Amino acid sequence: MAKRRYGGRRKVVQRPRRTRASKKSNQYLREAQQAAERFVKIYEKRHRVRLTYDMNDVGLLDKELEKNYEKNTLTPDETVCMGYYLGELLRRNVGGKYEFRKDYNAVALKCLDIVAFPILKVQKALEDKNPAALESYAYVYAKKVSDKREKGSK
Repeated sequence: MAKRRYGGRRKVVQRPRRTRASKKSNQYLREAQQAAERFVKIYEKRHRVRLTYDMNDVGLLDKELEKNYEKNTLTPDETVCMGYYLGELLRRNVGGKYEFRKDYNAVALKCLDIVAFPILKVQKALEDKNPAALESYAYVYAKKVSDKREKGSK
């Protein structure tokens, strides 16, 4: 509790306590949103198309990666921002919360015990030159979460 002075008297002001976990998850969410918006601006500047966090945007991400298979013009920061955009797209359409996974040394999106690693997936898809990798990844994640929700409601 903090003490504040009002007109010569001290008044005790209670602040809601936040756990360390909620601070961390809010921090990851903020960072993810900022990085995703950076990618939206980069993509809009490059292609004159505004990304809208729609599931159809995943196909555009795959096309962007395909352009970079032979000569990668994406910077490492742009690749990470693309991963965060994929994560935000999944979070907004499917659900989930961000957490840091020490076992993978990466930020993950977790929904109903189903974990996605969007940044690692973007990096791996670029490295493996795997067309439509992100689209299949996004739809598999969405399907698994949907199936888990159905099982929980029965």
